[in-house]
Amino acid sequence: MSERLVRRAAAGPGPLPDALRDPGRTLVMGVVNVTPDSFSDGGQWFDTDVAIAHARHLVAQGADIVDVGGESTRPGAASVSPEQELARVLPVVETLAREGVVVSVDTVNASTAEAVTDAGALIVNDVSGGLHDPRMTATVARTGVVYVLQHWRGTPETMNSLAVYDDVVAEVCAELSERLDQALAAGVREDQVVLDPGLGFAKEATHNWTLLAHLDALLELGRPVLVGASRKRFLSGVVPPRLADEPLARDAATAAVTALAAGAGPVRARSVATPASPPVPDVVPGGGPARPRICVVAPTPLLVVEIASGHEESGQPSDHADVHLHPGGQGLWVARMAVSLGADVTVCAPFGGELGAAIAQMLSTDQLTIHAVTYSAGNGAYVFDLRGDDRETVAHMPPPALNRHELDDLYGTVLVDALESDVLVVTGAEPASVVPSTFFGRIVRDLRSAGKPVVADLSASAARAAAKERPTVLKMSHEEVVAAGFADQDDTASLRAAAERLVAEGVGAMVVSRAEAPALLVTPDGASRAVGPVVTPLDHRGAGDSMTAGIAVGLGRGLGVADAVRLGAAAGALNVTRRGLGTGRRDQIERFAGRISIEELD
Repeated sequence: MSERLVRRAAAGPGPLPDALRDPGRTLVMGVVNVTPDSFSDGGQWFDTDVAIAHARHLVAQGADIVDVGGESTRPGAASVSPEQELARVLPVVETLAREGVVVSVDTVNASTAEAVTDAGALIVNDVSGGLHDPRMTATVARTGVVYVLQHWRGTPETMNSLAVYDDVVAEVCAELSERLDQALAAGVREDQVVLDPGLGFAKEATHNWTLLAHLDALLELGRPVLVGASRKRFLSGVVPPRLADEPLARDAATAAVTALAAGAGPVRARSVATPASPPVPDVVPGGGPARPRICVVAPTPLLVVEIASGHEESGQPSDHADVHLHPGGQGLWVARMAVSLGADVTVCAPFGGELGAAIAQMLSTDQLTIHAVTYSAGNGAYVFDLRGDDRETVAHMPPPALNRHELDDLYGTVLVDALESDVLVVTGAEPASVVPSTFFGRIVRDLRSAGKPVVADLSASAARAAAKERPTVLKMSHEEVVAAGFADQDDTASLRAAAERLVAEGVGAMVVSRAEAPALLVTPDGASRAVGPVVTPLDHRGAGDSMTAGIAVGLGRGLGVADAVRLGAAAGALNVTRRGLGTGRRDQIERFAGRISIEELD
């Protein structure tokens, strides 16, 4: 041990930096990889909007800090240019910083560090400990941000060959001490620094476990220690062998290591399981707390596989494609938009078979509460090719019908949950044969009898069955109104007449979406249309489902039907301007809703 190390050890741990001031517990750093090739999530958060949504989810779960990375540092990963890295992370950092999130950026590049700190990042997480870019320590000194200085040998391409130690604890401590001395010599204040032993970086599993067992030695360097074990391969030794290659399966091991590391300093995690405190209720202008609970019936969750052209910044050859997997189906798309609008959402749905397990796992990151019903036959799937001008269906595996026991289980699950919710949203099955139309009529009747608002977004016989039971809102597209036999033509006069008949027979309000034309709204007080700015669609699908979600959330907040339709129309209009069905930004949707007017028809 060097003399400098001995003197520092005698000083004891120093105070945490302001951005990491210890509140009497271990701080949690949630991870968002805005990369196409992370070892843990494989590009799941590569899209900017999806990355921001995931970061918000981590904060809602209890993360104190969000660490944003734009370059994979897994062993063997190829480097990207600082310009590419910055293009990936900067929009995420800017948005989160504006929202008051404590943002860390995982970068080895001084130019990136300077740009993101200008954008509001409070922490620079440098896995190279200043070795990659000699300008890094001077940049950190100048900006005054917190500096996570990690132990590092080699590069991602060469680190595995350098995992050779006689005494891993002593050598890592000595090398970190040397890096710290160099940072201080460059002007970095000691109270800016957090140390990281670099678990998984130039270390074999035995080295990682040894370091975790001797965190006290690292703390003797006088600085807080960041422990970043999340989902790393060395944890596979403590999970069942059949799951050893699955990063998600290492979450339980990550939690155990996190508990062992408590007191060392912050811990870095990709999944944050326990909220730190209840969420603050959302407030509608001029109203009281309004974070409604929405129950969504989703009879047919699907696995959706999309083949798309490679991302321009992915570095892939032009003849390569991106393959994306999403949970899909009408009910799930409605639920996702309702979450985006600030609702607490439960989804009642059947899951089974190989695909059902995959869909349920993907939904675990979508801020949804899933009430699953066993589905012996298993869920269905679509494979779409998006590389041409039109969306091509490559393959479709339709789900079989639910058996009577599964139908009974689904009905009971929906009934109990909907009675505890503010609004029930009933969506259809695809194909319709999965659930009989009588199911929809029964659930609408029972919830309306209990005084619960019901928004039904259905077609064909399911719509006819629901309409007889007087839902609060029946929402259909113009094509569906004709196909169900409610109208002979899809012109405004015919659609209006059909809607007026349904309202006269007991439907509370009828909403007819009409693609590019303004949606129709018919209530006992008259007929009107929702008029707003014309937008150019990127993907025309999903507008109707997003509209349904907006209507349901609006009703749950206590809005009148007209204002709820304005919110729904805004959600539908903005959804078609982006990739990803059922996705959107609440602030944008609510501002856009101010530009939607409800105009009475003559």
